[in-house]
Amino acid sequence: MSANPEAFEFLRHAAYAHVRKHGKDRWQLLDFCNSTILGWMEEQGNELGETEALRISAAVAKWVFENYNPPREKPTRDGEQRAAEEFAVTFLYEQAAELYGRASVRKAALLGDKSKTTVARHLRQQGVAPVRQKKIAALPSMERRLVAILDETFPRDGAGIVLIDELSAALWDSQVSTPTKPLPEIPRSTKSTRRKTLREYLNAINGRGLGFHAVAMKDLVAIRRGRRFDGVKDTALWIDDERRLRGFRAIRMPKPDRGPLFWDDPWLDDLLRVLTMGLNPYFTSPADLEPLLRLSRPLLNVEPLYPWFLRAINAYEGDFISNLSKLSDRIVDPAVRRAAGRVASILDWMRAMSQYGDPFLYFIEADRRIEFMGRLRDLAPDSYARFGYVRDRILKEFDRDTPDAIYAAIRHCKQLGDQERSGGWQAPSSQDMAYFHPDNEAPF
Repeated sequence: MSANPEAFEFLRHAAYAHVRKHGKDRWQLLDFCNSTILGWMEEQGNELGETEALRISAAVAKWVFENYNPPREKPTRDGEQRAAEEFAVTFLYEQAAELYGRASVRKAALLGDKSKTTVARHLRQQGVAPVRQKKIAALPSMERRLVAILDETFPRDGAGIVLIDELSAALWDSQVSTPTKPLPEIPRSTKSTRRKTLREYLNAINGRGLGFHAVAMKDLVAIRRGRRFDGVKDTALWIDDERRLRGFRAIRMPKPDRGPLFWDDPWLDDLLRVLTMGLNPYFTSPADLEPLLRLSRPLLNVEPLYPWFLRAINAYEGDFISNLSKLSDRIVDPAVRRAAGRVASILDWMRAMSQYGDPFLYFIEADRRIEFMGRLRDLAPDSYARFGYVRDRILKEFDRDTPDAIYAAIRHCKQLGDQERSGGWQAPSSQDMAYFHPDNEAPF
């Protein structure tokens, strides 16, 4: 501390203001401190000597340069506003198609007064990338399938490591490993051939300009989106850090396109998984909660919730719901805090409602709590009709007298899906489904 605290404090605060305005430059900061302290001495009539003043100036300049970092400016937009802009870009893309006859990134950017880079990035994050889709369509069938698996496994964060044999099983056998269902053993020669062929596919995809950069090393594959690896040594270090901090990424199969099959609707699959959560609200990964996030949409950008989900899963005491409810009070961002509390509240309520044992009422009350039917009415009217059919024609067949009625009803729906794919169950006709379509608003 200086022998003259008054001069020291005055100069320190003045130096802070200078750095915030002009940035850090050692000699410019020293000149500013020298002129400022000497001017202060003249104005105040202070008896501080010039030698002592310059010594204080040098000490303050040195300390501020080495230790003071200007506070970051608060962003003008929060996460929710940025996510809302992403969804708005999709509307601009559709409007460009109506106005100009053909949609393009350039025309959407012109309508929204945004840069083409911004529009392309937002569209790509929502799975709309016309140029990229053309490149993918030109690939051989197995490479197209591999790209679809990588897109599903690395949707946005796009960095991680996977086991090469698990990726091979997903590519050739459409099988994924789970804690309760490991991959079946295959002959060593088949495994070796698949590994060699998979490396060839990955190298081909790397050179297609699709944003993926993959490196196969021994029994694993390291994958990044948008960033290249910096040589073998840096890649090995990155893999070691990734394995130690985050472990291996679970392979996820691409969702089937909505086709003629009734039970292949991804929204319907989300519904069954969400209804199951009320019976057994225990999770092994934040990804297990994604069906609930898609149906409830507590946030437009749900990624800030994942670290809190993981902490609630890995907590030593209590169950997931109670842990998440307690953790939500510690979240600084008010939007994320409300969203985490809403997820905990929905799961707690669904667990309580599942005790009544009536599948039809369970569906009705779940909709009142989550409000998924209102979202689907405009977003996916065909899925809205399927939900209504399941509610009124299938769940009503089970009542409280049925043992484990809710579980039995959900299991029955999954069995119907298997039967439909094998040709044993016939989907309702278009006339039957018209009754449940939002244009006709079937009564409960």
